[in-house]
Amino acid sequence: MAVTMKQNIRFWASSENGPPPIRTCQVAASQGIMIPNSPLETNTDGYLELGDTDDTVCYGLLCGVVDKSTAWPLAAELAAGTEVRVAVVRAGDLWAVYCDSGGNDASPAQTNVYASFAITVDAGSGQVGYVTCDLGDETGTYFTMQDLASNVEPALYSTSDSPGVAICKITATLQG
Repeated sequence: MAVTMKQNIRFWASSENGPPPIRTCQVAASQGIMIPNSPLETNTDGYLELGDTDDTVCYGLLCGVVDKSTAWPLAAELAAGTEVRVAVVRAGDLWAVYCDSGGNDASPAQTNVYASFAITVDAGSGQVGYVTCDLGDETGTYFTMQDLASNVEPALYSTSDSPGVAICKITATLQG
């Protein structure tokens, strides 16, 4: 079954003194309609652009726009230089992320804990920026799974959930 749009990557917890810091940054041109919590990286011009499946770097996750007259969630592509709010990823942050394998929903297993995985960033219409942990790509270095959500919150999550939720650190090169 193809990847189900349930909920994007989201903050879980941190050993870094509370939630991630929020910074104001500018976006690059031609990024499409970004969704909340889309992963962002800094390009060579210093602007933020959407992350993609091949990424090994991360600055942060899109969490808002500065101009309060702009619809949120975004309904249109932002112009180059538009100021956005970004939750800057830190080494001690834990993130809840749904799992896929080869483009299909997947359930993480206890044997996946402490393994490293690639990121999948959807580019399909209406899904641009949705993030999953690709359990089928253990050569990736974007996420390191720390636990299963079903171990931490068994009343909310199950090991049979598909897609399942993993608790991960973003271990990509952090640009923040």
